[in-house]
Amino acid sequence: MKYWEERAARDMWEYMRSAEDKANEIGLLYSRSAQYLTKAADGIFEKYQKEYGLSKADAKRLINKLKSGNIREAVDKLQTMEDSPEKTELIKLLDGAAYRTRIARLEALQRQLDVLMEQVYQVENIETHDFYVELAADVFDHSMYRIQQQAGYGFNFNHVSQKQIDRVLKIKWDGANYSERIWSNTQMLAEDVRRQLTSALLTGQTERATAAEIMHKYHQGASKARRLIRTESNYLATGMQQMAYEEAGIEQYRFTAVLDLKTSDICRKMDGKVFKVKDRKPGINCPPMHPWCRSTTTAVFSPEIEERMKRSALDPKTDKHILVPRNMTYKEWHKKFVEGNPEAEAKEKALKHIRMDRKQFEAYQKILGDKAPKTLEDFQKLKYQNPKHFAELRKQYAEKMRAQRKEKKE
Repeated sequence: MKYWEERAARDMWEYMRSAEDKANEIGLLYSRSAQYLTKAADGIFEKYQKEYGLSKADAKRLINKLKSGNIREAVDKLQTMEDSPEKTELIKLLDGAAYRTRIARLEALQRQLDVLMEQVYQVENIETHDFYVELAADVFDHSMYRIQQQAGYGFNFNHVSQKQIDRVLKIKWDGANYSERIWSNTQMLAEDVRRQLTSALLTGQTERATAAEIMHKYHQGASKARRLIRTESNYLATGMQQMAYEEAGIEQYRFTAVLDLKTSDICRKMDGKVFKVKDRKPGINCPPMHPWCRSTTTAVFSPEIEERMKRSALDPKTDKHILVPRNMTYKEWHKKFVEGNPEAEAKEKALKHIRMDRKQFEAYQKILGDKAPKTLEDFQKLKYQNPKHFAELRKQYAEKMRAQRKEKKE
């Protein structure tokens, strides 16, 4: 059992490494967004009269009264603050023609911010969804491989479909699903930056300091996105393990923690405990127990199941079960139980190539319009399950592309 727990921990480590790679990609998305925003803000925060402006404490108190970080609302609310020489001078300054222009530019920048964060959400949502689909397919296959290796016998099984994966992804755990968490993170970041921009103008903050603040806010947003990807990947991995357990007839699983100095107290306490698959509850008796969780699960075979497996495995007449060598590699196992099954191969290709296929599908839609498949799922079915018709579609696409290039030259 210790051996299989170590193998399970290594598998989870590999899943988390791929999640970290995806988090790095998303981090670059946030970094580019921050750079774009700081460049767009260039020139807004220069002050003609540096001595005028609210203190940071007063600006924070004022902005906290606002429903949003809207600069126009802040200027209106400023009138209700306690009188002071700084306030009087600041109102005069903000009422001046030069500052009215800056306020108008800041309002436009804040509108740009909303559009920018909507784009970040859309890209992050699509990128992480496609990554999760690929990860889920890989986890399911590896889980079936480990179960058969651990049991010492092999059996055919139903390959996981994208619809099954999407059902797992849509499940709300801890109050939300992955897409809602991304939306919450991007909207919270937009609100923080909007307030920061308003505060910068009201306090007379330098452009360099404002740019540093914006970069810091986006760094925090990227850090939250990284935590989300890592934690969501753990949730998805254990979810697909449970699906594999159900497919294999496994009724119980063992909570398996990575026992090193980084492991949380709660995971150490849960380590080794056995639960029923049907009673699985993430955060209660199944990973992830907390953000950044690295714990996993291993299959538990009851004596009754083990006895059934032994009988099946030793039956020389059955076509459904064979003995699996403990040293069988994943590649050998995959060749025996997945390759040669047209339906399984088509599903696997669709899941593993979803990112590349999405780009191809969007290109076909752009060129062919209504003649292209209506959904990505339809496109992949045609591509992997009906090669003859897909060849015809590809021919239409190539002809339309040539015609368009010819028109441009003329």
